[in-house]
Amino acid sequence: MRSTALARQMEAVFERDARDCVELEHATWIKRGAWHRFKDQTLYLFSQQL
Repeated sequence: MRSTALARQMEAVFERDARDCVELEHATWIKRGAWHRFKDQTLYLFSQQL
């Protein structure tokens, strides 16, 4: 069954999120701090569980 109301709601959420996005450049990503890298790697271990 298709729900146009749900589709509209999901589209609105996507549009809102898209307005808040910031493009992340590769150079910026590489320069992130040790604590950020540690969190990324630790959370990656749990990504299959989420």
